[in-house]
Amino acid sequence: MPAPVPFIMSYEEFLKATTPANPFYRGRDQALHLVDIALKGFQSERYSPNIDDKQATALHLCDSCQQWLKTKQEKQTDQCAMRRAIVEQLGRQGWNYFQYWTFAERKEISKLTGKDPQLKPLGGGYAAERQQYERNKTHNPISGSWMHEAIGSALKNEPIGRDETTQKEQIGAYLGTRKFEDLTDADFNALNRIFILNSSGQRIVDPASMDKTKLERAVLYLDKEERIKHVLLVKGGLLMEDFNKPLSTGNSIYPYAIDKYGNLLTMCLQTGDKLAKGGFFNHSSFNAGKDVVCAGVLEAEAGRLTSFGNESGHYKPTRENLHNGVALLAQQKIDFRTTKIKCLEFPGGKQTMSTWNSGTRFLANMNSAPDKTES
Repeated sequence: MPAPVPFIMSYEEFLKATTPANPFYRGRDQALHLVDIALKGFQSERYSPNIDDKQATALHLCDSCQQWLKTKQEKQTDQCAMRRAIVEQLGRQGWNYFQYWTFAERKEISKLTGKDPQLKPLGGGYAAERQQYERNKTHNPISGSWMHEAIGSALKNEPIGRDETTQKEQIGAYLGTRKFEDLTDADFNALNRIFILNSSGQRIVDPASMDKTKLERAVLYLDKEERIKHVLLVKGGLLMEDFNKPLSTGNSIYPYAIDKYGNLLTMCLQTGDKLAKGGFFNHSSFNAGKDVVCAGVLEAEAGRLTSFGNESGHYKPTRENLHNGVALLAQQKIDFRTTKIKCLEFPGGKQTMSTWNSGTRFLANMNSAPDKTES
């Protein structure tokens, strides 16, 4: 089922919302008049069959809203506050529309070329998440992160949550010699049934609620509509997470995934926690457990990508996957000259982190000597 096209208010709705009740304050300054013109221009192309026209008019609308906000940023009147809220709303609607049609364009290009980049599937036991989702798309699957930790705690005879009793013998007997990496969705379901019962066989957790323990039992899988809203795009040479907000990660963690169409999906982990509403958020959340070009963690400052790595336990991308991700994003005009590339690898089972201080150098030769290697 296709995602609905994002809503953008009409010019008539915008005019009414930004017109004060007091007739003495109804004048529209030049900056607001430019927003009016941009919105009328968008409306003339709303139903154009040309995706480029839709993108161009939506982006022009975003720019006009951004310019009005910049012009009025110091003004603190009630009228300006009222208009500021509406202009911000309109700008965000324009940006969501721009994201939607950029996503659609990339998907169409992929269909026309018939070529997909090299993709990386979920690794090990994490693949069970996607298997569960395929079988029952009305529910979020059991989190591989939760299952991995729960099994480890149970085998150590440690409590998993405040009200749970682990059954080391039952878990051990079920697993036998198998490791987490070997588990299927059927195993996840069977193990989860053991975890929700106490040693007397009494239910201590409602499995339908996927109640919280150390982690959430369920992992949130974004649907297409939600996914599109987390596509990072380049505007004026900067990575933007909103129409007037260049990406700055600060001290927060921003996991990312690149889907097969080249879309860079990311969000602040704290925001992800709030969005989850009973489901843990991880790398598999972005693309509903489907294969990715690469996944990891990124850092940015004022729209400039400062760090880009492949730190994903769910996908375990290789150096080649990381290089493919950088190459795809470089085609989208993301500047990697001063971006640190961090590559997590496990040669001989030993974890190492290699760092290149210039993404451009890594892009030119992924096998070039890193500037730093840590074990």
